[in-house]
Amino acid sequence: MTTPNDNPNDSSAELPQDQVADQAGDPGQEAPPTPSPGLFSGPQRYAAMLPNGRFFVRIVAVTPDAAPESVAEQCELALETVSPFPITQLLHGHFWVAGAPTALVFAAYRKRFPAEEMQEWPAYDIIAPAFAPLVTVPAAAGTTRVQLGADAVTVLHWGDDTGIPTQALIQAIAADATDEARLAAREQALKSLGLTSNFEEWGHPELLSMSDGGDFVFAIGDQEVKLESSVAARLDIRDKDELAERTRLHRRDIWLWRTVLFCVVLMVLFGGGEVFVSMTKSKNLALENDKASHLDAVTLIIADDTAAKTIEQTIKRQLPPLEIIDFLATRKTREPSMIFNTVTTGIDKTNNFTVSVGGTVTDLTELQNFTDDLNAIDPTVFTVPANFQQVAGGRGRGQRGNNPNALPVFSFTGTMTFKSNAILSEEKQILAQKNAPAVSPAETNVPN
Repeated sequence: MTTPNDNPNDSSAELPQDQVADQAGDPGQEAPPTPSPGLFSGPQRYAAMLPNGRFFVRIVAVTPDAAPESVAEQCELALETVSPFPITQLLHGHFWVAGAPTALVFAAYRKRFPAEEMQEWPAYDIIAPAFAPLVTVPAAAGTTRVQLGADAVTVLHWGDDTGIPTQALIQAIAADATDEARLAAREQALKSLGLTSNFEEWGHPELLSMSDGGDFVFAIGDQEVKLESSVAARLDIRDKDELAERTRLHRRDIWLWRTVLFCVVLMVLFGGGEVFVSMTKSKNLALENDKASHLDAVTLIIADDTAAKTIEQTIKRQLPPLEIIDFLATRKTREPSMIFNTVTTGIDKTNNFTVSVGGTVTDLTELQNFTDDLNAIDPTVFTVPANFQQVAGGRGRGQRGNNPNALPVFSFTGTMTFKSNAILSEEKQILAQKNAPAVSPAETNVPN
């Protein structure tokens, strides 16, 4: 005897008493509800593994290359032959592997199930005998599996590698049988099939999960057994047309369930989006209000900065002409014969400052000295007219007056052009201030 995870070549004479009680269990009780594996997998799924003692099992011949639907019809015909009850009074199922020449069929008389129990069956996703999952697990030739339940011992033996048991037996056990009686029943079932005590011990299956496609996963001891939807449909003992309709409704319910959950998720997302937009609008409004509250201060700062720049530019524009005027006032001591009649300031087309002067001089040497001094001040340039005009008597070019002793008088004009940032050096300004005599505006004809 071995368990599904043990080496099938190992054997033991007896199963311990406490293990017999555990294996017996109560397979007549339906499996508890199994939660769905995921949020989008729909409602909870249920499975009922019925007691084996209510069923009989047979190995029947089928056409190896037939379609699954044809094999199902052949199994029903075989059941009508071997069963004392009409097929309509039976709850049946079968297991077949494509290409196998035989199939395992099992059935139970419908009246062996109480009406109260059958009323709950529509809520279940699969209803089959407890031995059904372990039949689907591939087995090598010579493998024997035993399932000891509360009401029966089930023995399955694979004599070849077709995947279908070659021998199958369900032997009933009294409900009040002792552990020794159960062990004796197991040994008797093995001997009736000509088998030894070299076998695998399998327990009662429990549903672990069910996929959206109808695939089941059962746990039998430490081993997990997967039933594909097509195999599970053949093992289910209920009416096959009802099962097909149930599968269709199941798929519809899954999509409805997913649609509802998808709508809920969308509502949550839209609600979160509305909250986010509302918070963003509130934040932007607060920023706009804060910006408006500081706008007046910013405007005043810009206005002050503009005014400061304007004043600075005005100072720079006006300072050089004033410095030149101060410079002209110093010529009184160096060129005493020079008289300035007009002094005019302006700005030329290239945005450079200009100072135009006009006056008289009796000594041309003084005029030359004045011109040289102006040309030495970079970047100002003073242009002396080519011709001078004598306006009073004396010696010199031009006409003489009535007084033969009068000195010649020459008139002159000139324009000084300088850059807008040209100013006199600090030393020249100080020198100009020290040398400047107290001259009234009437004497110099220089406007204030």
